[in-house]
Order: sequence, then structure tokens, then C-alpha cells
Amino acid sequence: MKDITAVKEAIKASLSLGDIMRSKGQIRGLTEEEQFRCPFHGADNKPSARYYSRTDSAYCWVCKKSWDVISYTQQSEEMSFPEAIKYLVKLGRVDLKKIPDVLERNAENIHASRKTVKVSSRGLETEKLKKAILLLRDRVPLQKYVKLVYAYLIIKNTVEDKEFPDLFEKLKQSVIRIAKGAANG
Repeated sequence: MKDITAVKEAIKASLSLGDIMRSKGQIRGLTEEEQFRCPFHGADNKPSARYYSRTDSAYCWVCKKSWDVISYTQQSEEMSFPEAIKYLVKLGRVDLKKIPDVLERNAENIHASRKTVKVSSRGLETEKLKKAILLLRDRVPLQKYVKLVYAYLIIKNTVEDKEFPDLFEKLKQSVIRIAKGAANG
């Protein structure tokens, strides 16, 4: 299955809304913007729609709708989106062989965006300990809480990897002991 975004871009590169509207006699295409009678909302005594060549789009002020080459074809030819795409591919002689399949493009995007993230157990453990200490903030005296935070920051930021497990375990046990004391007292 082809990448629909690429198919739409290819259609718009080979066919313009302006060309289709000129072929139907709705616009002359002599200026960058041109008013025309909207063919979709019934009698239009005064031109209520406008074609914009800069964006190759149209908008009707009565219908409150805008069109590009695909949506205009859908409505004017009373086609579904897939039917309009097939019709425009054929009309514009769009070479679908040059357009990648969805799976190919997705595989490229996944491969390009794939990154390996290494998460250390030290980082996970210190984050859990941080949350436990934060839970004690309003349950223990301020002085005790400040000491816990200070010890936590030293262990997290300055202790070398080989010393980390022992010091971390000591702080963890202290937090557990303080938490039990706060719950009992």
C-alpha cells in the first residue's frame, strides 16, 4: 500500500485545482485571486467563492468550505476519497512506482528515530528514594528532613559507583526507620 501523504503530494505536483477549474470554465486564471460562482450550494447570483493561485485552493463564503484539488474533485465528481485519488492519479499520470510503500517509509522512520536509552539501576533507585523522602516532608521534624535531603543529594551526585551501594542502603534503611517512627508517633 502506498504512502497516502506522498500520493497526495504527487497529485498536487502534477495537477492543480486552478487547471481543473479552468478546464470547467469556472475561472479564467488570469489573476492570482479570482471570484467565481460556487457550483455546490445552489443558485449563486453573485460570485461567492474565491480561487487563490498562491495556495492552489478555493473557498466559498456561503458554503464555508475550502477545497484543494482532491476535495474539489471529490465534491464536483461525487466521488469518495479513494475514488478521487484513483481518478486524479490517472488524470495527472502520476507514477506510483516512485512513491514508497507505507511499510517502507514507516520502517525508515522507525530506524531513524530508534535510540537506545540506557537506564542505570542507580538512577531508578535514587528516584524511588527521593519519592520516599518527599513523602516524609510533613511527617518529620524539619531538621531531620533536611538531613535526609542533604544525605540523598550527596549520595546521588557525588558518591562514586563503587561506594554507592553501601551508602545507598544505609540511607534507605534510615528512611524506612524514620518513616516507621513517623507512622507510629
